[in-house]
Amino acid sequence: MSSDNFLEVDGITVQFGGLTAVNQLSFNVKQGSIHALIGPNGAGKSTTFNCISRYYQPTAGRIRLQGQDISQLPPERMAGLGVARTFQNLELFGELSVRENVLLGCHSHSTNTLGGLLRRPNGETNDLVDSLIERVGLTSDRETRAKELDFGHQKLLEIARALALKPRLLLLDEPAAGLRNRDIESLDKLLTELVDKDGITVLLVEHVMQLVMSISHRITVMSFGQKIAEGTPDEVSKDERVIEAYLGKELPMFLELRDISASYGAIQALSKVSLNVPQGAIVALLGSNGAGKSSTLNAICKLIEPSGGEVLFDGKPIHKLKSDDIVRQGLVQVPEGREVFKDMSVEENLELGAFVRAKAKDQAENFERVYAMFPRLKERRAQRASTLSGGEQQMLAIGRALMSSPRMILLDEPSMGLSPLLVEQIFQTITRLNREQGLTILLVEQDVRLALTVASYAYILENGEITLQGPSEQLINDPAVRRAYLGA
Repeated sequence: MSSDNFLEVDGITVQFGGLTAVNQLSFNVKQGSIHALIGPNGAGKSTTFNCISRYYQPTAGRIRLQGQDISQLPPERMAGLGVARTFQNLELFGELSVRENVLLGCHSHSTNTLGGLLRRPNGETNDLVDSLIERVGLTSDRETRAKELDFGHQKLLEIARALALKPRLLLLDEPAAGLRNRDIESLDKLLTELVDKDGITVLLVEHVMQLVMSISHRITVMSFGQKIAEGTPDEVSKDERVIEAYLGKELPMFLELRDISASYGAIQALSKVSLNVPQGAIVALLGSNGAGKSSTLNAICKLIEPSGGEVLFDGKPIHKLKSDDIVRQGLVQVPEGREVFKDMSVEENLELGAFVRAKAKDQAENFERVYAMFPRLKERRAQRASTLSGGEQQMLAIGRALMSSPRMILLDEPSMGLSPLLVEQIFQTITRLNREQGLTILLVEQDVRLALTVASYAYILENGEITLQGPSEQLINDPAVRRAYLGA
């Protein structure tokens, strides 16, 4: 180990069943530096973070902190080693105040219990908490409950709580997401101070390139689980492989529909539908009731027989395969209405998902993976599916699909019949599956606004035909789309 390497990631590979999310990744983070880990959605950045903070166990490779191999340590040991992190999906205590959330971050260097820490913090702890709240600009909100803050301020609160651990290494997962420009400028200043004045080493995952290029000493670029470039901001910004990954050549198409038509008896459901889903992307298929969205998914999976056209998955034609053979290829559907087996237990439903594709070893790993993503399913694993709430049944339907170690999932109306809170949780899960595990997703969703916020590209279907397509950002601002689907 070089004496100035604070963190060494040495050839780590992470596999989820048959999916390789990170492939032989190596990089070093210098002590007292800001090192950025960047790449398109689904590149494997958050998965790498989860390995470093020990939430995930690498399939292969080593991770060293100041020369110490931490690859086998449990996650609860990391705070004691001076490692703190924030999360892409917020992990705050919503009912607690800003001040109480930051106080909880002091637990690793306090002799008090968590309850005692909240009720009777000593003077030194109080001073630390107040200074951190001031440092992130939340002084006026110190007694506000975390759930009442806007998203950007919640991100700042998570940073303050991480700093309360007095870390030597700070892992920040998309800290600028949701921040206004002036807040990004304040974050730029804060992170620079943490390195220059406090001597903290920072590893940063971020999509806001303005921030990355401004503060980073070195950047590692990932794409499809592999490192494709590394260097200074100037070197990386000129690298052809980086330009290609972000802007350039077309991504490989994972799913292609070419002029697919289908009928129910004399009723024409689909008429020459063509669409493409790039590998590692979330693409939305939108339209009003009866437009043909579910029929499109059913045609892909051969639940209805196309009367014309072709379907290619990973470059190979699948439109003549049987449904179970399509699942064996790694393409799995989560149907509208969940369609769980209600007289069977949660665990039995999940086992059925693994029947066609997953090996015995993968099945055990997939159970662990599904229960980690949906803890409520683990708590209810012996219950009949009929006793679950609508949200829990949707979790079960997604979990059942994950049990087959899919490479791509087709999600049909995942928000249907759910409360706003559960819808938010389900869509956070969809985002995590894409970003952390690299799953390609074709999403049919009735909530058009929500679908366009998670998808990078969308198609609009009317009367069985594609009438409009484009980047989500473009469609959400299209007056015709807003009038027809967003009520604006």
